[in-house]
Amino acid sequence: MRAPAAHGQPAPPVLLTEGLTRRFGGFHAVRNVSFTLNEGEIHGLIGPNGAGKSTLFNLVTRMLPASSGRILYRGQDISRMPPARVARMGLVRSFQISALFGEMTSRQNLHVALMRGSGLGWRAWMPDRSLRRFDPAAQDIAARVGLTDVLDQPAAALSYGRKRALELGMALALDPGVLLLDEPLAGMGHEDIDTVCDLIRDAARGRTVLMVEHNLGVVERLCDRVTVLQRGEVIASGDYTDIAAHPQVRSAYLGAEDD
Repeated sequence: MRAPAAHGQPAPPVLLTEGLTRRFGGFHAVRNVSFTLNEGEIHGLIGPNGAGKSTLFNLVTRMLPASSGRILYRGQDISRMPPARVARMGLVRSFQISALFGEMTSRQNLHVALMRGSGLGWRAWMPDRSLRRFDPAAQDIAARVGLTDVLDQPAAALSYGRKRALELGMALALDPGVLLLDEPLAGMGHEDIDTVCDLIRDAARGRTVLMVEHNLGVVERLCDRVTVLQRGEVIASGDYTDIAAHPQVRSAYLGAEDD
């Protein structure tokens, strides 16, 4: 549910795209996409292979310029803003663009993200004692994502699921208003899926999440609303029950459940 704005008027959507289009030569990777992301929801973005999901993520985070259309973040036009400024506004993408430093410990990786979130950037020359001020926040985040027992282990030594948890923790260290999760469960074994789903649900408290996910069971479990892309266009949007019954969606997924 969207928070009310002043004078009893509804707040604008957190994220709104209007006629968003990206062409590569004569090929439309994304065509005339208009959708809304509302305050406090977990919104799933799904579609078969080549549907344009990753391109759409690149467009809304300004990693890729749009050919046409507009992107509004909390009512402000960000269509031509540089991606670093968009990220500082609170629109943070995780998993595909956040990279772990394998030789550094989990604690040190969290310190890096906390430094960025504080506006310091990454200052490799800072002595360890100067980083101690970030340690309470690092320990708090580690507890949230289940990494307290491996804080002082190198990131490279973590299991795949725990590496993903650390990436999520690093994204949370930036204190995002909107968290964009690009295939958060890709390549994950069944033994890790429940744990990471719980972490995503916890991370969503107090913020808004837009996620691309292959596993439709996970989408049903986590997402309040779902938007379906096919060949770069929106073919359906609504809650999971309505989406699952939509004839065009069923046709798009016939015989294939993932990207």
